[in-house]
Amino acid sequence: MEQGKQGISLDRVGSFRTESLAAGEGSRETAGPNFDELLWEARISDKWGEYRRALDFYQRALVEAPERVSSKELADIVEAMGRLRGALAECAHRVGRLQSDVAASRHDPEKQFALGTALTFLGRAEEAIQHLRAALPFAESMLPCCRADLFCVTGWYHFRREEYQEALRWFERAAIVKPEDPFHGPAVHRAALLSLLLVYAELGMKAEAQKLAQEYTANIGRVPWPEARALRKLNINADAIYIEHVNGFV
Repeated sequence: MEQGKQGISLDRVGSFRTESLAAGEGSRETAGPNFDELLWEARISDKWGEYRRALDFYQRALVEAPERVSSKELADIVEAMGRLRGALAECAHRVGRLQSDVAASRHDPEKQFALGTALTFLGRAEEAIQHLRAALPFAESMLPCCRADLFCVTGWYHFRREEYQEALRWFERAAIVKPEDPFHGPAVHRAALLSLLLVYAELGMKAEAQKLAQEYTANIGRVPWPEARALRKLNINADAIYIEHVNGFV
C-alpha cells in the first residue's frame, strides 16, 4: 500500500517538473546554479515574504534536483509551491481592497504597510516600497511588532538591491524594537536577528556575526539552515556553535 502511495506521489512530482520545464525554467542539461543554491534562494525568499520570487526558485530547484534528493525533499518543494500559489492568488485578490483602503486614508501607516506587504508578496517591489516609505514617518504610532516588521521589509528592499549598508540600518532598527506582543512580537524579533546575520555575511562582518549567532543560539535556539549556510561565507559554523552550547548543558 505504501509503495502505491509513493508511486502516485512521484508521478505527481514528475508532472510538476514537466510544468516547470514548460514554463521555461530550463533543463537538467542546461543547469545554471546548483540545486542547493536554488533551494537556499527559495527558502530565504519564502521566509521573508517574497512569494513570487520563492515560487520561481522552487520551480527551478525542482527541475535541477539531482538523483540524491529524497522523495520527502521533493514533496516538501511541491508542497511549498502549492502553498505559494494559493498565497499569491489570495494576495492578488486582496490588493484591490487594500488600495481602496489606502485611497480613503493615506495617512494611516497600518494600511500603507498592509498594501506594501501584499505588493512585496506579489513581487511588485517598486510599488511596495512607495507604500512602505509612506508608512515610515508614522512608524512610532504603530504596534511594536508592526513597526519592527515594517523596518524589516524595508531593509529587504535594500538587501535585494545589494544596498547592504542601508539594509543593515533598517535591520538594526527592527532588532531593537521590544517584542511586546506575546503572539507576534517574538517571531518578528527573530526575523530581525536572522536578517542581521544575513547582512553581516554579505558585509564580511565576522565578529558581529559570530557574536549574534552565539547570542541567538543561547537565547532562542539553533540558527536555521538558510542563515547558517550564509554564515559559511565568514567561516562561521552555526551548527558547531549550537552543539557546543547544548554540550554545556549535558
